[in-house]
Amino acid sequence: MANTTTTCAIQGIEGNPDFYGLGIRLGFYFHWLGTLLVTIFRQEEEALYRVVNIHLQLAVFACLVFLTTTTSATAAAIHPPEVLIAFWLLLGALSSTTGDGITFFGTLAGTARFCMYAALSAYGVWFWFIGLDSTQFSTTPDPGCDYVGWFGAIPIRSPAFRGLGKAASVIGLAVCVGLLGYSCWLMISKAIKGGGYTPASTSETSKKTERPRAKVEITLVTLSITVIALSVGSIEYLISANGLTGVNDIFAVGQIIPLLVGAMGLATTFFEITWEKRVLEARCLMILRWHIT
Repeated sequence: MANTTTTCAIQGIEGNPDFYGLGIRLGFYFHWLGTLLVTIFRQEEEALYRVVNIHLQLAVFACLVFLTTTTSATAAAIHPPEVLIAFWLLLGALSSTTGDGITFFGTLAGTARFCMYAALSAYGVWFWFIGLDSTQFSTTPDPGCDYVGWFGAIPIRSPAFRGLGKAASVIGLAVCVGLLGYSCWLMISKAIKGGGYTPASTSETSKKTERPRAKVEITLVTLSITVIALSVGSIEYLISANGLTGVNDIFAVGQIIPLLVGAMGLATTFFEITWEKRVLEARCLMILRWHIT
């Protein structure tokens, strides 16, 4: 934990292994890597991975809301840095951004995704403006200290860091609401014209099977890799810097299941790519939609 002026001694704070235990975290990390490989080498499966990502995001967000609203007369059910951990778990799934552009506007899955991020942004607005000072969140054992929110032991309630959180949540909410409205408008337009809504698996997969060569947008792939690395680093740092205990035991039923699911998914994806020699296939590489190969 950190003071607004000096760094306090880190004290053990009981974490929530059912929310972000080591097995759960590794399961997420493996899934993100598997999704990234799919966006580059097996783009016909992107729609399926997006659906899985949506389900994972909904589960994390539902847990976040549940823990936020579950309080007792003596203690809160969640610590402020755990909210940031949830944010990074949700942000890491952005690695499902397609390798050849953003193509899920006007689809049911895409609209649900925008709705999910709009809800998360709305939660962020509440958290940074009101919630962080409310009784929904536990205080530190030492009243003179604050939880660490960012690298360098920056306090979560420091004016600069909190101001950044406020700005990011407000901008994110505005952007997500705008994209959600646009996606809904496309769906309604298709329905009026008699086409009905377009499932992601139909609109996206069919496009990819018609292409002679897979297209890979290097800018988006680089962004995905950056998001994954930043998410993993931030989550592990927040756990360590805030002294969250009890969240690194991997030999538990609640940890082994998500770990095996994520690991097997990544291994299967890697095997299929290797077996089908997808790495050797010719691809159309682009930077900001400009073809370079």
